[in-house]
Amino acid sequence: MFIKNKTTDNTNRINDIFEIHIYYLCEDSRYNYNNSFINNLSDDEINKINRFIFEKDRITHTISKGTLRYIMSGYLNLKPEEIIFNQNEYGKPFISEDQNPEKIQFNLSHSGDMIIYAISKGRNIGIDIQEIKDSDSVTDIVDHYFSETEKAAFRSLPDEQKLKGFHSCWARKEAYIKALGLGLSYPLNSFSVPVTPVYTSAVIYDDSGTAYSVTDIIISPGYTAAVAVKGSDAELQYFEWSVCDNNAIINNHNKLKTDCRVAVAPRNDIETENIHE
Repeated sequence: MFIKNKTTDNTNRINDIFEIHIYYLCEDSRYNYNNSFINNLSDDEINKINRFIFEKDRITHTISKGTLRYIMSGYLNLKPEEIIFNQNEYGKPFISEDQNPEKIQFNLSHSGDMIIYAISKGRNIGIDIQEIKDSDSVTDIVDHYFSETEKAAFRSLPDEQKLKGFHSCWARKEAYIKALGLGLSYPLNSFSVPVTPVYTSAVIYDDSGTAYSVTDIIISPGYTAAVAVKGSDAELQYFEWSVCDNNAIINNHNKLKTDCRVAVAPRNDIETENIHE
């Protein structure tokens, strides 16, 4: 794996099926916001946003959905407001083939002051970010939603690594289940991902034996994040975007390129029973 700086030509195009584009918003950019940003959203999106009680939640969802429209417009050659989002039976959004002939896949996640997006071409994809913060519910979540393998790995971590290990594991699990597009209909404790707090990547197999690579994302301190994509190889390219004072979405012209040649995770007793979600 290597990382290098690379300038971008500001076009949204995936040239290789192995390319995965990762976009993230700077935390301070989320507050350069006014109500004009909502003009690109659908009535359904606006109605859902207005159901949030707290203004911060309304702003976060407005910017996350609005930015997704700007990002996808570059891949689809459409205006942001022209894009029609649909949902599968489990609630995962997609864009129909008449607007999306290249079958661009996407997913987003937000936590704390960060919003991130993953884009792929013809490959199921999921992404998740977790702000690292202590919680009284960590032990209960581990007991109820971690596999037996993950529980053992978590308990073996030194105390000072457990909090980050927990959030790292949770981001990997969420990314994988989002890539499958099955929501919580697939039990979280029925598959295993690494629990280590350090950068890692692994391969998980779904019910049909199809490989999904689950790879950590390099992100801001205080956060963990992961992307899951169908297939065993991925090349991650990072883009930092901002919301300007006039609510235009701009690319900050710095791109990191990461080659992730994902090693197959060692088989364990859970994997031999078809680790999947």
